[in-house]
Amino acid sequence: MLLVALAVVGLALFGLQVSGAGVVQTTSMRTWIGLVGLALVMHLVLRRVAKAADPLLLPIVVLLNGLGLVMIERLAAVDVQDDVEVVVDAAERSWSQELPPGVC
Repeated sequence: MLLVALAVVGLALFGLQVSGAGVVQTTSMRTWIGLVGLALVMHLVLRRVAKAADPLLLPIVVLLNGLGLVMIERLAAVDVQDDVEVVVDAAERSWSQELPPGVC
């Protein structure tokens, strides 16, 4: 179940990167690799310390946290695009103010 949760998060992050930039960025891959590492460490700790623990809790937590990280990446990409649009809009406004009357 843990591997399925990690695969879903990885595919969601991959799909987000490919649909937005067309390329997978290394920061997103580091985020996913960090999540995989933490999940595997937690799995090993839980199997040794709490053998009677519910085996579904960790995959559910990993899935929800991973999808939260994907949402943060998506919102960060929107903020970057909005900043670019604001800069382009300001540049277009300043360019149109410099035109002689009657041209625009």
